[in-house]
Order: sequence, then structure tokens, then C-alpha cells
Amino acid sequence: MRLAFADGSDGMNRFHLLGLLVLSMFIPLAFVDGVTEDRQSYFEQTVNDVASAWGGEQVLNGPYLLIPEIVEIDVTTEEGTSREVQHAVRVVVPAELSMVVHVEHQMRRRALYEVPVYSAVLTVRGVFPALDRQIGITAGNRSNPDAARLALGISHTQAIAEVSELKLAGRSLEFDAGATAHWLGSGLHAAAEGYDGSVAQPFEFEVELKGTRSLGLAPVGGSSRIQMTSSWPHPSFIGQY
Repeated sequence: MRLAFADGSDGMNRFHLLGLLVLSMFIPLAFVDGVTEDRQSYFEQTVNDVASAWGGEQVLNGPYLLIPEIVEIDVTTEEGTSREVQHAVRVVVPAELSMVVHVEHQMRRRALYEVPVYSAVLTVRGVFPALDRQIGITAGNRSNPDAARLALGISHTQAIAEVSELKLAGRSLEFDAGATAHWLGSGLHAAAEGYDGSVAQPFEFEVELKGTRSLGLAPVGGSSRIQMTSSWPHPSFIGQY
């Protein structure tokens, strides 16, 4: 019987060769990744360029009825109790809100890329509740209905294609620029002087928005019903309560 020890140089050579082959495969993969990242970056830049000219991702928030109030509260200090007057704004949400939305898409081409954009026509109807049914109203509050206004938050007001008159409480009112509430950001408002809040009041308006990528709607009503149709064949839905 004879015991022989094989030379391991062949095995090491094979290992080195295999390692070189693996490394050589990473080189074209790195080039492919670089090209993919560059094209993705160019596409994002193209989308941003189109959105800046057409309109970005739109979110419609509202409508809300804003009514200035003077609130009297009792303040107790070491010197005793005194009455303090504060200025506030009552935010009234619709008791019922209905939106009918129709979205038409089209393509905008830049070099190698096509970017889908849309025009959305929104018909918004609803009813604001009588103010004496609102939670948190106290006898010490004094409302100023002469300064009441309906406010609507819109992400990109420069992309508003058209807006109708606001029909509120049997009156026709004009929308003006600005949501007039910092928490709404940009948007529109309509002054509703002499608003009668003793009874529920219906409202209705229509707005056409242009945008890119997405259209968001906030279901702010006590009861919200949204019906949407679109020409885009591949919709997806995101959001949360």
C-alpha cells in the first residue's frame, strides 16, 4: 500500500480562475446599473420638468366652512378671576359630501421619455350642518357670520384650469385666490357674508385641475361619497383613514 499526497496547485489555479470569472461578470453588471440609474435620474428630471409646466401631484382638501368667532373664557390667576376675550375660527365640515370625478390622461413626450399627465373635472356637492348641532359650541361664543368663508385646499393652484361659481345657501359666490388658513396651504376661498347657520345649507361647485402622477381627495365629510372614472388603464390606489 502506498499513500500519495496530490499537489494542490491545480485546485488553487481553478479557484483563482473562477474568482476572475466572477469578478469579470460584475464589470458589465456595474455598467448596466450605472446606465439604469442615469436613465431613472433623467426620467425623474423629465417628470419634474413636465410637472412644473403642466401641474404636479394634486391633493384636494375640503371644502371647509370657516367662521370667525369671539370666545370669552374665565382666566384664574393669583389676583383673582378675570374674563379674557380670544379670537378664533370655527371650522365646520360638511355633514354630507359627494364628489364625482372624471379624469382624462394624455402623454407628454420629452426626448426618449413619455410622461402621463391628466385633467380632472370634479363636481363637488354637499350640505353643511346647522351650527347649533356642532360639537363644542358654547353660549359664550359669538360668531361673526358676516366674515364667513368657504375654504378649499389645492396643492397646485397654478394648475387650476377652470373653476365655477360656488352655490352656497341659495347664493352664487365667486372664488378668490388663497385658502386663508395656514393649515390648508394654497387653495381657494369664497366669501359668504351674512351666512345663515341656523339651518343646514347645501353647496355645489365644479373645478378642473391639471396634474401629474397622482390625484388625492380628502374625505372630510361626516359622510363622504366619491365616484371616480378615468381613461388611465392602470390605476393604483393609496391612502389611509
